[in-house]
Amino acid sequence: MSDIPKSLLSSQRSAFSLVDPLTSQLHRQYDRHGNFSMGLRTHVAISYVWSEWKNTPTDRLPDWERLRPRLMSLVGPNAPKGLKSETWGATRCWLDSKCIDQSSEDDKAYWLHRMDEVYFEARCTMLLLGPNCDLTPLLSLERETKCEYRGRLKFTEYPHKCLLTQSCTVLPDISVENEQKCLECLKAFATGIWRRRAWILQEILLSQNYLVSWDDHGSWLRLSDIGVIAAALFQRNPSEKWAGEFADWCRRLWYLREYYGEAQLYELSDANIIQLAANQEATVPSDKYYALCGILRLKDIKTNSRHTADEALHTIISALIRKGRMSWLYAIPPTLNSAGLQLHDGEMAQFVLTRLKERMSPNVKTVLISSSTMTLDAVPRGIVTRSIPLQQVLHESFSWLRTTRNFEFPSSLRHCHLVPALVRRLCLEIVEPLLLEPMFSKCCRLLELENVASHSRKCWLLIFILCILNEDILPDLRISQRATYDAGGLKVVKAAAQSLQDHIHKVKNHFALLIWRRNAITQQQNINDDKNLDFGLGFPNCPEDATIFAIKGDNQLLFAAARASPTANNTENTASFHGMVLQLNVPETIGHPPAAIFTKAFWKGLQWSPSAQRLTFSCLGLSM
Repeated sequence: MSDIPKSLLSSQRSAFSLVDPLTSQLHRQYDRHGNFSMGLRTHVAISYVWSEWKNTPTDRLPDWERLRPRLMSLVGPNAPKGLKSETWGATRCWLDSKCIDQSSEDDKAYWLHRMDEVYFEARCTMLLLGPNCDLTPLLSLERETKCEYRGRLKFTEYPHKCLLTQSCTVLPDISVENEQKCLECLKAFATGIWRRRAWILQEILLSQNYLVSWDDHGSWLRLSDIGVIAAALFQRNPSEKWAGEFADWCRRLWYLREYYGEAQLYELSDANIIQLAANQEATVPSDKYYALCGILRLKDIKTNSRHTADEALHTIISALIRKGRMSWLYAIPPTLNSAGLQLHDGEMAQFVLTRLKERMSPNVKTVLISSSTMTLDAVPRGIVTRSIPLQQVLHESFSWLRTTRNFEFPSSLRHCHLVPALVRRLCLEIVEPLLLEPMFSKCCRLLELENVASHSRKCWLLIFILCILNEDILPDLRISQRATYDAGGLKVVKAAAQSLQDHIHKVKNHFALLIWRRNAITQQQNINDDKNLDFGLGFPNCPEDATIFAIKGDNQLLFAAARASPTANNTENTASFHGMVLQLNVPETIGHPPAAIFTKAFWKGLQWSPSAQRLTFSCLGLSM
């Protein structure tokens, strides 16, 4: 029988309790939110992979006696002084195998939906690595790593974050042998099983401060600092692409965590969470998606451990639809060769970082679901006049530049002017740090862009050059002359270019540039006037006569659909889904405002007709 104290409100479930590793005793926590402790978070949440703490694979639970020495080195009197400043001297912690009644399905189901509270309200979260991962070489490197940013921060600017402006990181002089040791232990960590676990993904996103522990002596590092070191090592070793990928992943999580913390002003895109989970694993297959209930704020879902991952995904999507939350559509690619929308694990659209500006009001959306259909009200915005595969746009622009070295494109290639905006929208978490100091000035100096008068033009040129930068064009850009006295800076630029180009290579076949003509609103406006044209990122198979719609009640969410005429047997206005449309004129960044060349005051543009149409899509597998 569980020794967890029972809830004062229900005898069927446990109370919120913390365990003291020194005594192994569980203590009821009355003041979880810190109302009586001046708002201070009072517990440490524990993140770990169960299988690494079992004595045998067949054990039902991790071995407490193996966990306890590690925990005693992190909380309580035995914790090192530096760590106590992170935990504020906490003596108790929360970990699921001890603080949830594992013999009770009701207890597990209750706390499953409250992981956001447990981790978001913790003072910090500590990841316990297994015995085969030693990060001591990284700890030594981190102690000597410096930040070279010396700029004066304005009140209106976002505070400097090394995780974003990773070029500010200066590693100490390090021998080839020690650098190789750092790369080896970093690779073991970055490719470890912890990165594939669905539960740990949620824990990272929810935690204010995520720390990593690897021994019983209180050694620890911040995950964000490990991401900074990974980026710096990648700059020195561009062939180690996994290091760049891991740094980009850390940066992506940082953005998403910031969005979650700004929940009163912004909303996390549900699609981003679902897309990140698509490559995760869980011991119980359904937990792959049910583990997201907390961060998605879905408190009323009834989970079922016997569900497959697909069934859990369908349940999650159905709950989001009922609440009028439609950003999950960003995760679903068009299914042109089959009937309707198919929600299948692993068939997600490519991840594109998105946040929703301002908290939306779900009650203004009319969304109905059945076991096989989804009906919503949508406002037509315009008609697609041209769809150009992104790969073609990139090929045309890069071929022109490599041949002419002229950034003034002819009228036949005028769409190539959009390449920097397209790249920024698809690679936001990679591009934004390149536009912040000190990286921006360093790149402009090496690429000889200092004399370009317009800051926006500098940003535009920088992205273009990094997209095409290779050894063949280095002499033409005269980088080699400056590299004689700034070899380290040249490595930074090359690493930035490779990171950007690798990401573009992954996504270029999955998107298309959509050119669409907005609905004219007055008789005086010429429908053929180019001022009525707009641009977005869609999917390659979107037909050129598809209609661009906005979901009624959420003008930020655009999608393409082809409407079918009602038949004698079907009076509904059925539609074929052709995917979401990513707008290029919406600022998606945290911190410094993006260059004007990437955004525009869209609220000063044309006013749209409020008339909405009811569309019905076939959706396979949705639950009522």
